[in-house]
Amino acid sequence: MAVTIKDVAKHAGVSVCTVSRVLNNTYRNKVSAQTRKRVLEVSKELGYRPSIIARGLKGKTTNLVGYVVPNVASSFLANTLMGIQKTAEDYGYSILVYTTMGDIAKDIEYLRILKEKRVDGILWLPLQQIIHDIYQEVAEETKLIQIYNSLEGIDAPSFLVDHYKGGYLATKHLLEKGHTKIAHLSAPNTLDRHGLQRLSGYKQALEEKGIKPDDSIIVESGYSWQGGYKAAKSLFSKPYSHTPTAIFAVTDMVAWGALRYIKEKGMKIPEDVAIVGYDNLDIAEKVDPPLTTVSQPKEELGKIAMDHLLQAIRGKPISSMLFDPELVVRSST
Repeated sequence: MAVTIKDVAKHAGVSVCTVSRVLNNTYRNKVSAQTRKRVLEVSKELGYRPSIIARGLKGKTTNLVGYVVPNVASSFLANTLMGIQKTAEDYGYSILVYTTMGDIAKDIEYLRILKEKRVDGILWLPLQQIIHDIYQEVAEETKLIQIYNSLEGIDAPSFLVDHYKGGYLATKHLLEKGHTKIAHLSAPNTLDRHGLQRLSGYKQALEEKGIKPDDSIIVESGYSWQGGYKAAKSLFSKPYSHTPTAIFAVTDMVAWGALRYIKEKGMKIPEDVAIVGYDNLDIAEKVDPPLTTVSQPKEELGKIAMDHLLQAIRGKPISSMLFDPELVVRSST
């Protein structure tokens, strides 16, 4: 027999009204934190599952939110999901995760599915700058927050990281180490614009030191390990006068590829070449030598974005946020 809300109330020693308030996330000021915790624990122990369909018919919330991103295979978006999940569970919400694998058609399809499921809100990483009708519809009918990237022209707040500052911090660190010939392995032509912002921060740090950015040591790598390897090979195939003493790579994966090529050439890191990556992925600590990198507040962004989404669901106005990255210094510099 299915567990009912009355069963939860009986085992928790509270009224049905209190259980309803906790599970529907309403009248939070009328339920103590201790009572709320006990109700959620009992619900979980008994295996209580509210009917989403019934809730929808009654015009109530579904206590479901969507998470639509390119993938969760990397630690980057997986860590963000961890932050989202921790906050969601505190408020009795569940998450529907959809991964688009960079496919625009899937991005559109999954947003449409979530709209039809009548989820209470969606956390979404836009893939491009082209506005489709479904994006407008979702923004108008569902609480929507954009994370890590923003699509201009739709009414949805964005929670972003200051990639310009990240590129600046990485390059300034290398300058402070005494390097003046600093290469950049870049990704300026991607739709998310992050690569271009990191490139701009790199150039600003050089110019503040009176160093003119040298296009001959700015090599496009994209975001992949293979791109980093090929870009490093291109850099160190140049005449000695153009050989850099340091590299700022647009991502940790690119830095890893470059590091691999440099070691194959018999050069030492950081004695011959210092390297800084970006993202602070798990791999950054595990490569040899461990990688200095720019860390994005992945889990923190997930927690805060989810908290603000819940505020929006409750009718509170929310604004966009810009998060600061942080330099993590390790042995590669």
